[in-house]
Amino acid sequence: MAIPEPTPRAGFNTLLVATDLSARSQTALWCAAAMAHKSGAKIVVAHVITPGRWHLVPPQEMHPALCHDRRSTEKKMACLLKSDRLRGVRTDAVIKEGDFRRVLCNIVHEQHVDLLIASTHGRKGFSKLLFGSKVEEVCNKAPCPVLLVGPKVRQQQYEEYRKVLFTTDLTPLSLGALPPVLAFAAQHGSQLRIARVLPEDENKTPAEGKEFAVAQLRAEILPALTARAGLACEPDFVVRYGSPKETILGLAEEWGADVIGMGGHRPGTLAVYLPGDLAYEVATDARCPVLTIID
Repeated sequence: MAIPEPTPRAGFNTLLVATDLSARSQTALWCAAAMAHKSGAKIVVAHVITPGRWHLVPPQEMHPALCHDRRSTEKKMACLLKSDRLRGVRTDAVIKEGDFRRVLCNIVHEQHVDLLIASTHGRKGFSKLLFGSKVEEVCNKAPCPVLLVGPKVRQQQYEEYRKVLFTTDLTPLSLGALPPVLAFAAQHGSQLRIARVLPEDENKTPAEGKEFAVAQLRAEILPALTARAGLACEPDFVVRYGSPKETILGLAEEWGADVIGMGGHRPGTLAVYLPGDLAYEVATDARCPVLTIID
């Protein structure tokens, strides 16, 4: 099974942080700051003013309202960029108006962004169906890897990314996320654990079955690790049985992972509001960010 060639030496040099300037979205910025301090990356902080939320404003008052909103946004952005956590980090602020998804994807191209970092409220069920998820919609359109920062990730948590957990079921979809995960781990000198999650009913003979599964995992992954792909140390391989989301969360918690890496899929228009994308579902409950690439 062919795995795209990794480019670990390049790493992530331009990080785009999408923010609504709320306290919740600041966690994504602090995660980016930790990356930048380690790698010397530049951080582009972007806020999108969506005119649609002014639909109740009379037409003659629309322009003044947008101007006021922009001035307020500029003040908040300037204050945010003065944070001590960003001291010594190259930063740039981008404030634009328009459709959230389209504008962010345009910024990715304009700024030559390597990684998009965004917080998610982690909406589920009816709440997700009713309000949608702008972040998940952007993930499904983003032309670069995405680091999802869920509601359970704490602002004070990140200074280093010492442990990266990559989970795969060995399908082309999940293996497509391996190159950026390798690049991330190499850039940060992280210890890498590669885990294969199998359905519980496949665990017929626990000892022999797991040994064979681990051997198969190593055989599939090792060819992609040319010269260890710039990793600080040899990765280790594990196999677990169970439901994907709960097993991945359990592995991350047990090992103390700082990042979970995994593949994702690009659903249709309606599917973005419904359960189905495992990376987003894991990010809603993980205590660490989730690095994903949508194929």
